[in-house]
Amino acid sequence: SDSDFVLFDGVEYIHFDDLDLPGGDDGDAVLPTLDCRARLLAPGATDAAARSSANSVCLVLEGRGETRIGDTEFAWQANDIFTVPHWSWHTHRATGDAPAAIMEVSDRPALRRLGMLQEDSRAP
Repeated sequence: SDSDFVLFDGVEYIHFDDLDLPGGDDGDAVLPTLDCRARLLAPGATDAAARSSANSVCLVLEGRGETRIGDTEFAWQANDIFTVPHWSWHTHRATGDAPAAIMEVSDRPALRRLGMLQEDSRAP
């Protein structure tokens, strides 16, 4: 993933497209069955559409935006929690004047160990 420091409204953020948070010295997932990913979306940015056989729970750390899951759009803001069901096309978009940060917890490692993880993406 690409990462660098950027300045938004005088506050320094680590800018990243998708950042896995490793749990151990080996760089593996946070837990044997769960992992965490953090995503920071610049104001107005939309990420690539993606789907996975993993289920995800997303916690909005800051900002506001919308997530499209299939044909349904959900608005969110800081402190909201939402889920992304397995194998559902989805995108996240920051709609405010500030960056939006989302922490995602999923069962990717469990599915990977079982040989059942499938992931797909396409450009926004």
